[in-house]
Amino acid sequence: KALWQTICRLMQHRAYVGYTLVTSFAFMALFGYISASPFVFQNVLGLSSTGYSIAFGANALGIILFGAVSARMVSYIEPRRLIRVSLAILLVSSIAVLVFVGVGAGSIFMIPAIFLAVASVGPILGNASALAIRQVPESAGTGSAGLAAVACFSFLTQEKRI
Repeated sequence: KALWQTICRLMQHRAYVGYTLVTSFAFMALFGYISASPFVFQNVLGLSSTGYSIAFGANALGIILFGAVSARMVSYIEPRRLIRVSLAILLVSSIAVLVFVGVGAGSIFMIPAIFLAVASVGPILGNASALAIRQVPESAGTGSAGLAAVACFSFLTQEKRI
């Protein structure tokens, strides 16, 4: 009973729910990339298996690097601003990928746009998760579990689309 009361209290906290939704959308973008990238890189862009592996690894490194840079910048720049900038990068680069696909642009345009979209997820996840937990310090454990549940739900919704 106490757990359900805590969960209900968390769901009434607008800032926590907002940051949790941002985290969810970032996870959906990440899982969408993970599930679609073999097809996109190999069938659409014509990369070999080795080329795909290199591109996938570079994008994973991008998430790590952008996340690490964000962790350093958070001392100077407010985390909400880092989230907004990262969301803008994710949105613009995702739209660019759609446009490039629509006009039949080659990999020279699409690969950098995909890289920016994927790498921007790193700062979003780190900052949104931290800010969500900061909103509910009295229930940090349950709040963290809620974020993990959202990540699992994001994964499951992507799996059903494949």
